[in-house]
Amino acid sequence: LEDNVKVQSTGEVTVIENFLTFIDENSHRSGTEGMNMNYLEVGASTFIRKTDDESSVNVGRWVPPHPSGKNPVFSPVYDRHRMSFDVF
Repeated sequence: LEDNVKVQSTGEVTVIENFLTFIDENSHRSGTEGMNMNYLEVGASTFIRKTDDESSVNVGRWVPPHPSGKNPVFSPVYDRHRMSFDVF
């Protein structure tokens, strides 16, 4: 889509530009190193407010961070559920 916006002879492509802006503002990168993916949540979770004050939140990540501070290089459990860990 980004390449389509750069084509000069197509005229205005504001719908695509607006969509790309929406993705940039509302998506998040995969937490898995080496994955070149963004996740865009389009359900009710879009309405969850963000805060830096952890004491005021009532929702959190489904899976806590790995005790080592990073995902294991090889783990059948992480490999099987990697997308869920990224999204939730």
